[in-house]
Amino acid sequence: AAFAESVKNKIPYNIEHRLRMANGSVKYVQEHCETFYDAQGQPLRSVGTVQDITERVTMEDALRRSQKMEAIGQLSGGIAHDFNNQLAVIIGYLDFLKNYTTNDEKPRLWVDAASKATLRCIDLTRQLLTFTRRQGKNKKVTNLNTTIKGLETMIARSVTPRIEVQYTLADDLSQVKIDPGEFQDTILNLVINARDAMPGGGKLLIETSNTHLEKGYVSLNHEIEAGDYVQMKLIDTGTGMSAETLEHIFEPFFTTKPEGKGTGLGLPMIYGFVKRYGGHIKVDSQPGKGTCIYIYLPCTTASESAAIAENIQTTALPTGSESILIVDDEIALLKLTSHQLTGLGYRTLLAEDPAQAMKILATDKEIDLLFSDVIMPGGMNGYELAQQAVEIRPGLKVLLTSGVTAKAISINGMARFSAHLLNKPYRRDDLARRIRLVLDEKTGR
Repeated sequence: AAFAESVKNKIPYNIEHRLRMANGSVKYVQEHCETFYDAQGQPLRSVGTVQDITERVTMEDALRRSQKMEAIGQLSGGIAHDFNNQLAVIIGYLDFLKNYTTNDEKPRLWVDAASKATLRCIDLTRQLLTFTRRQGKNKKVTNLNTTIKGLETMIARSVTPRIEVQYTLADDLSQVKIDPGEFQDTILNLVINARDAMPGGGKLLIETSNTHLEKGYVSLNHEIEAGDYVQMKLIDTGTGMSAETLEHIFEPFFTTKPEGKGTGLGLPMIYGFVKRYGGHIKVDSQPGKGTCIYIYLPCTTASESAAIAENIQTTALPTGSESILIVDDEIALLKLTSHQLTGLGYRTLLAEDPAQAMKILATDKEIDLLFSDVIMPGGMNGYELAQQAVEIRPGLKVLLTSGVTAKAISINGMARFSAHLLNKPYRRDDLARRIRLVLDEKTGR
């Protein structure tokens, strides 16, 4: 049609279209053609080119998907931050209510039920934040085979008796540097998804191997670098997914399961895990032909080191009499935190933004600790506030809290403030112990 229109109007044409090749594959091409005419205006010949642009189109598509996931991650992180503030208020006041219902069974049961529901919401929010987090917290040199073997019993219990699980694990598998707990969650999420895709039974294959990703592959997947990787494949013989479904599987809250059967956070968590450790994930699937999920994690040459376990005390909550400046733009959370700390014996001062906090610091010389949210409006975040605060008050202790990972820690001199970062939503017990830990820490910086 483009050619006929070009000949008729005597205007060269330039179009993009697809070609189905003899082997069934599809190529994208750019076709340009110009027709030459005789003195009477009759066409003599057409000259043109057909250029293969499949690589360019594939790269553009990969970039579009990557940008979409980045945008979704930013949106999810913002929602989770605001949601975390509200959950912190709810769970905080529920903890207070427990003290008033100890002798009344019915109200106590109501408070317990509300607390359990809130903790479930907190767990879902943390899953959403796992999708948006850019860096792993507890990196450790890990052998995937060892982790998978340790999960065999749990995997067997997670699938139905009609599903046969097979393992093909490479003997010489290289090591990777990841959070083993996150990898365990990844495996179990994938296994449960495969189980749900095989309601009538089938086969599930878990395979590991060493592989090298060439520059040619990387050129079509710009978010990953060429090099040596550990590959894990999980193949099921289930119902499979359409191309349209594959476009959305890593988006938070997207699910193909019936209503009430899934949160839509399993695959986004896996996507976040893989990207956080410099890896790559690929999914091949067709309706009726099952699904194959490839996960690539970069190899490491680092030696395994012992994990440092945090010593969590189980004794009575620590108290104190020091003065604490609390900074948070969420007023309800600001007041709740003040109630919690005054109940532990501390003197509190409240600020709704960094500017107000700086004014209080300039006038009140008795403040021992700054407890501030990281993300706040007004152009100054918690790290920047802490930096300015210790400049005018060198002996001031700092404890920051956040529901999301802040990018500001990459700025020189600010990373030290993240050493005791308290994750939102926090409980009174967590707050009490962390405040005391920071106050008792010797100043040597």
